[in-house]
Amino acid sequence: MAVFDYSFPACIRGETVNLNICFYVDNDVICKVKLIAGSDAINEYDLDGYFHKLLSSVLLPLQSTLQNKYVIRHYFSTYLSKYIRGEFGFNYDGKVFVKSLSTKDHTETLNEQVMAIDLEIQAESFAGAKALAYNKGKNIQALLSVLLNIACMDIQSKRQFYFQRQGDAIICERLRTGYIDPELDLLVRDNLNDLMTRADVAKGPQFRGVTPISFADDQLRPTSIAFVQNTSYENLEKVFSQHKITKRINNNDVFCEKISRDVHYLNMLVRMPRQFRTFFTMVANLKESEKRFFTAFARLYNLAASADIWGEPTMAVSYFISSVETLAKMEGTSVGFSQFIKKYHPGCNVKLLDYMYGSVRSGHFHSGEFHFLEYDISYHGIMMNHYLEKFQQINDFKTILRNAIVSKIEACMEEYSS
Repeated sequence: MAVFDYSFPACIRGETVNLNICFYVDNDVICKVKLIAGSDAINEYDLDGYFHKLLSSVLLPLQSTLQNKYVIRHYFSTYLSKYIRGEFGFNYDGKVFVKSLSTKDHTETLNEQVMAIDLEIQAESFAGAKALAYNKGKNIQALLSVLLNIACMDIQSKRQFYFQRQGDAIICERLRTGYIDPELDLLVRDNLNDLMTRADVAKGPQFRGVTPISFADDQLRPTSIAFVQNTSYENLEKVFSQHKITKRINNNDVFCEKISRDVHYLNMLVRMPRQFRTFFTMVANLKESEKRFFTAFARLYNLAASADIWGEPTMAVSYFISSVETLAKMEGTSVGFSQFIKKYHPGCNVKLLDYMYGSVRSGHFHSGEFHFLEYDISYHGIMMNHYLEKFQQINDFKTILRNAIVSKIEACMEEYSS
């Protein structure tokens, strides 16, 4: 058996360490891979996590080496009383097209609007194309959250209780959530395994996608795993092989001039900024390390916006701060939250920043504290005034963060365009 040994620096736990990787090869087959860290602070769990990231970075691009072309639709939902007008095409490592499938406004603010992202994907197989589209669609969701200042949530079907009116009576019934695409006539439960044609649904209930089966020893410790393909993608592959990116409407009076710096409310009409193509092209062309930080920032920002929707203000503020901390790493790993905010939004309320970071974020992540009366509701007049004060603190803080974030994004777009 031949052994091939390589050494290289790697970033683990935010620090650069020397790694040694050994490939054990027998008859041109890699039988074993061993990673050794040049630091006692790095353990086998760190190495295992790093190796799987390394493996993904090698294997995922291989899925797009052959030239089978698909246009796969990725779905997500957002909660707005008014649907987002317009259809928007741009390039983000390939052709992308975004639009709202929901085209009705509603008086209620917590109103689900379903949106679609069409992605032009080249892959060896349809299963590989689906995986690439899922990963890319999730990242574009997060970037749209930053660009539009909204929560872009995954569609996850579940059975829930609903009120229904039957004549003069109101009944409660448990029904399955989901969506039917009015254009492609697909039943959407999620973007991974439960995206179906009507022909697939007609086959009846079944496990869908790929099911992992684990084999364990007497102590129930896993010894091996097998993957079983439960369903055929034939019908779905036919839909996405024939699907084309087409623009159906004119984008008249749908844009805002610049990326919004305002605090978002659910009854507001959200408009796409005119610079949306520059935004996505800028992100796609960032240096690899900067792109990694910007994408991570967007994912955290979307989590924060989603927590905000579901009435978890302490969690939302904490994740907004974490997202900005990640964005600040584009300036250098030594640049902290407050330093970043002061640079991109000078003259802001520093005392409010210190309170949100030192008490709210740190208290929540390290001690499980909740600072915005989530578990201390009272209808007493004094407490109601306290609630209004806290609400205003959150809005003032989100205004500071949004201004700093948009200033950073505009600086990056200006640098890219120059």
